[in-house]
Amino acid sequence: LYINFQILDYVQPLRPYEYFDTLKDFLEYDGKVLRFYCMWDDSGSVFGDYRQLILHYFLSDGTIEIKELLPHNSGRDPMSFFLLRGKLPKYGPPGVHQPGDVTDRIVLNVYNGYNVSRVHGYLLDKFKVAKLEQEFYKDTDLRIGATINVWGRKVLLCDCDEFTKTYYRTKYGIQDFNSIPCKPPSPPKIERKFPPYTGFGSEEDSLRSCIGLVPVVRPNVEAFKKCIEKDRY
Repeated sequence: LYINFQILDYVQPLRPYEYFDTLKDFLEYDGKVLRFYCMWDDSGSVFGDYRQLILHYFLSDGTIEIKELLPHNSGRDPMSFFLLRGKLPKYGPPGVHQPGDVTDRIVLNVYNGYNVSRVHGYLLDKFKVAKLEQEFYKDTDLRIGATINVWGRKVLLCDCDEFTKTYYRTKYGIQDFNSIPCKPPSPPKIERKFPPYTGFGSEEDSLRSCIGLVPVVRPNVEAFKKCIEKDRY
C-alpha cells in the first residue's frame, strides 16, 4: 500500500490542472470538413488579379486551411497551401505574441516558502483577469456571401459543396444556398483600329504590316487566272 500511495504522489501534476473536453468533438466530427469556394480580389495592387481559393474548415478542432486554384499558364509558382492549417483570428494580424500569452489556462505563481510539494506554489486564476482574449472564426461565421479576414486579405465565400449544405441545413436550419459567381470577370475586348494609309507602297501591303511583323505571302488568284488564260502554248 505504501508503494501504491507513493506512485500516486508522483503522478499528480505539479501545477493546478483544468480539464477541457475535446474528445467529444473529435469522435463526432473527425474526418468531416466543410468546403467553401472563395475568391480574393487583389486587382487593386500592382500586377494583382483575382485569385480563386478553396477553404477547408475542420469540424473536429475548428481549424482552417486554404488552397489556391492556379489556372493554366498563370505565371505563379505552385504552392501546396495558401494558408496552413490552424485557427484563423477574426481581427488579424493581431501582432506578435510572446509564447504563453494565448492560452486556455492562467496560472499564478504563489510563494509558499520552501515546500517539498511544488503544487502548493501555483494557483489557477479563476477570474482570468490577465487572459488575452482572441476571437477565431467558427462554423457560424462561414456562409455564402460572407467576407472573412485572412490575415488582412478580404476573401469572399462564393459557394460550398453538398456536405456543407447538408450540415448547415441540419444543424442551423439554413435553406438559402444561392451561389455567387466565383470566376473572375473576363477582360474587356479591345477593338483593333488600323491607322490611315501613309502612301508608301500599296494599301494592302501597309495593312498587312499592321496585322503582323512577319509578312505573309498570299496567293494572287486574279494573276493566276490571267496566267492560265493567256499563257497557252
